[in-house]
Amino acid sequence: MTPAEVFLLWHVLELDAGDEDVRLVGVYSTRETAEAVRARGERRPGFQAAVEGFLVHRMALDQDPWHDGPVAELADGSDPSGARAKPVLADLVARITAEIGHAETSWGRPAGREPPPWDGEAG
Repeated sequence: MTPAEVFLLWHVLELDAGDEDVRLVGVYSTRETAEAVRARGERRPGFQAAVEGFLVHRMALDQDPWHDGPVAELADGSDPSGARAKPVLADLVARITAEIGHAETSWGRPAGREPPPWDGEAG
C-alpha cells in the first residue's frame, strides 16, 4: 500500500541580509488543490510582490523525511539543496557528443589474466 501524501504550500519572502520570512500557507490533499490556492494567493496583497516565493512540498504521511537530512522540493519539482537523482546510463550516453568524445586510450599490454607463477612449476 502506498503511503498517503499531503502537499504543503509555503511562501518564502527574501529579506535583507539574506534572511527569509517563511510561512506555511496550508496543507492540502492534492497538488492540484495546493496549486489552485497558490494561484489565488498570487493575487493577494502581501504575496503579489513575491509570487516566486511560493513552493509546494509533497510529503508522505507516517514517514520520517529526515533519514539523510532535510528534504525539500521546489514548485518545479527540483531539489533546492542541489541534490540530484541518480543518473540513468541511457540518459548519460545520450548526452555524449562528438565534441566531448575522444579516441580510445591505450593502457599498454593486457594485464590481470596471467597464470600465477606457481601454476605448472615444480616447487
